[in-house]
Amino acid sequence: PWITAGLFLDATRSTGVEIGFPLDDSWIHAQYARTLIEGRPLQYVEGEISMGTTAPLFDVVWAAGTLLTGEYVYTIHVINVLLNGLLGTLLVAWLLRLKIPPLTAGCGAALIVTTYPFTWSNLSGMETALACVVTTAAVLAHLTWGRQRGWRALAGPILMALAAMCRPENLILYPFSELDRLWLRWRESKDDRRPPPIPRFVARAAAYRLAPLPYTPPNPPVHRAPVPHTPPAKPAKECPAYALP
Repeated sequence: PWITAGLFLDATRSTGVEIGFPLDDSWIHAQYARTLIEGRPLQYVEGEISMGTTAPLFDVVWAAGTLLTGEYVYTIHVINVLLNGLLGTLLVAWLLRLKIPPLTAGCGAALIVTTYPFTWSNLSGMETALACVVTTAAVLAHLTWGRQRGWRALAGPILMALAAMCRPENLILYPFSELDRLWLRWRESKDDRRPPPIPRFVARAAAYRLAPLPYTPPNPPVHRAPVPHTPPAKPAKECPAYALP
């Protein structure tokens, strides 16, 4: 992976251009981060609402980092490296919860985050690292606090909603978490035929639904889809907006 990263940097310099990204999607995220900083969120082109970003939470993180540094490219490289480090920590916590010996857990997590997909994400300018961190945290929160009472039980649904703001495919996490609760309730108490606690379900569903606001409502009226997708951000007339100062 490090050789691949080196070849990418060398190829970038040999073309006579500044350090950039290997994918056009990275520049799309950068543009949404810039417009967010400029106070016109969800506008890929000035004055036009576009739900072309499939990872709005990633754009927010990128914008926050850029506000601190005043620079886009190296900022997101550093952010992704830090996120992959955080992912390793979460993986260690998950493995320890499964009663894996600490040394084995640490070595296993280090091995995972240094494989090709994760090392490449450090330079890609994409949401891979953030999506993995939030998704792992969501599942870990569900396993740890999912059956408890109080605010901790809401951590899982909230993180699952944020995970969906990193990748739309993560919308399936919350429905599966509720099915998991029903399955455990049935398996552990087959003689207990009482319905599951409705107020707790309502609280979890409300937390899941409210967490991504105000991002989700604009999707249907803008391009008649329940989730965002990138084609609206890629018409030829909008290509000049890729250029960042």
